Amino acid sequence: MTAPAATAGCPTAIETLLTGLDAPGAPLGIVVREQRTRSWQLLHTGTTALPAMKCGPTDSERGSWALQPRRGSPPRYAASQGSDLAAAWRAGQRVAEAACPPAGQSLAGAEQDLLPADSHKDEPSSTSLAALRAALSRVRVPSGMEIVLTGHQWTERTRGFSVRDGYANDLSDVGSGGGWAVDVLAAGRQCADEDVAWRGPWRDETAAWVVPKVEEALCWATRQRVPLRPETVQLHLAPGSTALFLHEVCGHLLEHQARRGSPLSGREGSPVAPPWLTVEDDPRLAVGRFDGYGSHAMTALGTPATPRVLIRGGVLERLLDDAPDGPWRSGSLRRTPAPRMSNTVVLADAHRPPPTLDTALGEATAVLIHVERIGFGYLDHTTGAFTLEVKRAWAEGNRRREPLEPFLVTGDALATLADLRSVGPPGSAAMWSAYCLTASGRVAVGGHGPALLTGPLRTLPHTEAPEVIASGAGPG
Repeated sequence: MTAPAATAGCPTAIETLLTGLDAPGAPLGIVVREQRTRSWQLLHTGTTALPAMKCGPTDSERGSWALQPRRGSPPRYAASQGSDLAAAWRAGQRVAEAACPPAGQSLAGAEQDLLPADSHKDEPSSTSLAALRAALSRVRVPSGMEIVLTGHQWTERTRGFSVRDGYANDLSDVGSGGGWAVDVLAAGRQCADEDVAWRGPWRDETAAWVVPKVEEALCWATRQRVPLRPETVQLHLAPGSTALFLHEVCGHLLEHQARRGSPLSGREGSPVAPPWLTVEDDPRLAVGRFDGYGSHAMTALGTPATPRVLIRGGVLERLLDDAPDGPWRSGSLRRTPAPRMSNTVVLADAHRPPPTLDTALGEATAVLIHVERIGFGYLDHTTGAFTLEVKRAWAEGNRRREPLEPFLVTGDALATLADLRSVGPPGSAAMWSAYCLTASGRVAVGGHGPALLTGPLRTLPHTEAPEVIASGAGPG
């Protein structure tokens, strides 16, 4: 066995651990993680008083795990949790020793100073919250309605130790993010919603972001909406929502594990989409001064997180697979890591450009629906069928732009991916953020993409949502 490369500043005990991890049958790595989340809620009933504010407790989770991915069978995984980091680390070593006896060297003192220093501002100042309450109090709320703002800020500190092909990794990462969800209620029922999210420490300009979202949600809530009868439509997706659409239709389609294979497994190198389409999964996405909401520096195996091209020029290049260098993620220490998406990036091939969006819209063969906001999504890996909730849309060609009641759209993911019609110019691309929920937990995801036009899809009444979605599973 080749000795792993030494890592600068790596304690001797950890070098010993890494040497043990490189033994045959050993776990790929051991990860130590601490997560903290703080939440707030503001209620505005339309009175002249400042909105009522409630601060939730700080939820924290700390522990470590060892994972050994094995092709052809589910990965071996074990985790330990505890409020005492040193105890969690020692328990993590017992996990590793049980999975791989050769890794049982003494690690006395290795639990000291394991996690990187946390310099992130993970909660707002009283001044920042006061400014938000004051700004919100100036928003006029119609009689019979109320606004509920739910905010959160999370911080995650991670350190991972791993070995692959004789090379040792000792990686540290401090990540944070947060957001505000806006719900407009009438008679206690949601009639409109919006949200804003960011990656990074708390930002004091939150009030400047949230109030326009509140006003937009109120505007939508007070408009008369018409139902959309079941029919065949083409979706004209606004910038940003394109990335969410392809997160469901393309990204989940490409997630591959031994226990649940991708419907596209074995088709690498074959055309699966129009020749102008390129789709990437980029955990390092940054646009201007903002990182993608799903950005992260290391995988749940302690290896560097790297971008990967999934589809290039319409040709399937690779899957989101369970290889040792795969995009392993976990939303909680209680959940077994799995290959998951981070930020979905939609690009048009400059050498084989699509028809212009205006041309494609003019050649539409079904009712055109302009989509501004998508809600939940679900993909059946067995059949390839997907279902998406459209929350904010109107029929194009209607000069009054009458809003539509929320509805569902469904189709076959493989056929839908192959039948995309056009995308807008790169300069029109926008960011998107959400949380994706699967068996490996809730993880932050994001994306970046221009407007997009689909082929024909079938609509369904909102009441026909699959049970897995109706229960509140959320995106993903």
